[in-house]
Amino acid sequence: MRYVDLGTIKKPREKSKKRFFLFIPIAIILIVLIVFPIKNIFKSFSVLSQITSNNSLQATDGRTNILILGLDKRAPQYLQTGILTDTIIVISVGKTSSDIKIISIPRDLWVKIKDGQFSKINEVYVYGGGPETVAKVAGEVLGIPIHYFVVVGFDGFKDFVSTLGGVSVTVENTLDDYLYPIEGKEQDNCGLVPENLSEEEIQKSLIDACFVFECRCEHVHIEKGEQVLDGETALKFVRSRHGENGEGSDFARAKRQQILIIAVKNKLLTMGVLTNPIKVKELYDLYKKYVITNIGIGEIDEFYNLSKNLNMDNIKMAVLNNGEDESKGGLFFTPQNSSLYGEKWVLIPRSGDFSQTHSFVQKFLFSD
Repeated sequence: MRYVDLGTIKKPREKSKKRFFLFIPIAIILIVLIVFPIKNIFKSFSVLSQITSNNSLQATDGRTNILILGLDKRAPQYLQTGILTDTIIVISVGKTSSDIKIISIPRDLWVKIKDGQFSKINEVYVYGGGPETVAKVAGEVLGIPIHYFVVVGFDGFKDFVSTLGGVSVTVENTLDDYLYPIEGKEQDNCGLVPENLSEEEIQKSLIDACFVFECRCEHVHIEKGEQVLDGETALKFVRSRHGENGEGSDFARAKRQQILIIAVKNKLLTMGVLTNPIKVKELYDLYKKYVITNIGIGEIDEFYNLSKNLNMDNIKMAVLNNGEDESKGGLFFTPQNSSLYGEKWVLIPRSGDFSQTHSFVQKFLFSD
């Protein structure tokens, strides 16, 4: 077994500046514009959208599966090398059952790319050759075909939420993150001389730079309960990685990400945004600027037709994780010996392969 050393991830669980742009939560928002009614957006601004495709929407066993990739990169140069996909979500839509299922895949999952090469799944985009390869690998992990992909960057997130006038979110646990990185301060030495750091300080900085260079980070506080989040706060809500009260894991972050999907969906469907021509144009401009997808114009039209029958009030979500409860997605664990994995902090299947994951996904997708 060979692992891929990208050179950009040198320490297991390193949480320095290289982890700063970890989340691209616009991915989970712009997918709403695809799965939910956006036909009028394209009809208003594109002659091509007047063409109705004669091809049926791709599906397997009555379900259309869409991979959402959020990149650690700003638009529009999404195809440059060195980019990690730190948001990996599959949205499965039932064509006949009219239901929506959402699965979050952990970014540290150890997977096979090709020719006996292995890496973490969030590295596949850069090493494997783009979204098509990630879709193939994600499909192998889940045991289902991925029909479409959507690739986006985080930089339009705040503008998008601001365009919606903020979103109402039910915060399950008070979020206190004292190590939230401040954009633009990744290299700030905070008045310290790095060469004069003690060995203890160096070790702390390897765990997280903010332990030593405190000016690089800020305290994020979001109270438990119903909150209206503006664009900047919503970004922090879904990007925070060091929250207290059980909010400090990637799995907790993935759950907050899913919560935001519902919040955005609710806002889109209740505020009449899709009948407001000014809002429609602003959203369409964001879509054009930040989205890379293999979903064609005719297929968007078919998504619109499908969306009219979807049950928007019963969206089920799952976060694959390293918990003890298999029925809740606890299918992976972290091996103690990391030498086989390039000294990286990774997750591997408890069963030794992804057969248990396949069974979980089948039950999740096809049960009520």
